[in-house]
Amino acid sequence: MPKRPKPLVLVVDDESEIRLILRKFLEFLGYDVEEAGSGADALNTALLLRPDAILLDHRLPDVEGFETYRNMTRAGLKIPTALMSGLPEFEVDTDGSELCRFLQKPISFDNLGEFMEQLLAEST
Repeated sequence: MPKRPKPLVLVVDDESEIRLILRKFLEFLGYDVEEAGSGADALNTALLLRPDAILLDHRLPDVEGFETYRNMTRAGLKIPTALMSGLPEFEVDTDGSELCRFLQKPISFDNLGEFMEQLLAEST
């Protein structure tokens, strides 16, 4: 697959307002952005577009966020992903071999640019 001029980030959240806010800020930072509102849509979009990174809400209406991430890895996708959650004591249960990180909601836009650079560095 040819290199894109700008990294593509898939933002997955069931709340359209959150997707819009993240889209606008990520576009301001220079990223291309696609959106999905459910786990099933996220998987289909990721399979079709092969984004460079994914911001994935923990609570989705159909499939829990980490299960959506696992479905993506089972489908052969190895995309750096950040699970977003507003839960104060949320933990990502990984074995350390997965490209999954955690992003606390509400998201600090002061640090999101650096966070995205680190997340995208994991794909190289």
